[in-house]
Order: sequence, then structure tokens, then C-alpha cells
Amino acid sequence: MKPIETVAIIGAGNMGSGIAQKTAQEQFPVQMVDREQQWVERGQKTIATLLGEAVERRIFSKGPNLEEIQNRITGVVGVENVAHEPIL
Repeated sequence: MKPIETVAIIGAGNMGSGIAQKTAQEQFPVQMVDREQQWVERGQKTIATLLGEAVERRIFSKGPNLEEIQNRITGVVGVENVAHEPIL
């Protein structure tokens, strides 16, 4: 079995964005996919909000680690753009 290089999460709603965030926290590059750009953007905003709340609650500290988590998540429109990924 080949090592996991990228994980595609289908859906950028509350559940999908939460799974994308947790997966990125575990050091995996993530492609968060939804049908429309506005939903992908909303999912990215949800993640930013949750990470901000985690900083306020002192779960994370602001800085490079937090930015690395966000930078591991790429928004993608359309499942056809991630069909080649090994984990969906």
C-alpha cells in the first residue's frame, strides 16, 4: 500500500470542513471539495473561525503552526477535479 499523499473531503459544510481541519492538523494535505465556489469559501471561513476559537481557548497558539494547518487545505470546486485522489 502506498503512503497517503493527499486526502479529498467531499463537502465543505460543517461536517466536511471539520473533517478537513482535523485531517490538516494531522499533517495531511487536504482538498476540500464542493459543488460551488461559494460553498468552498464558506467552508474555508468556517475553518478559520474554528481555528480562531481554538486560539482563544488556548488549544492552539497563533503563529506558523496555525498557518500551516490552513495552508494544507485547498478548496476545490467539482468532484471531477479530485477523482484521481486515493482517499475520498
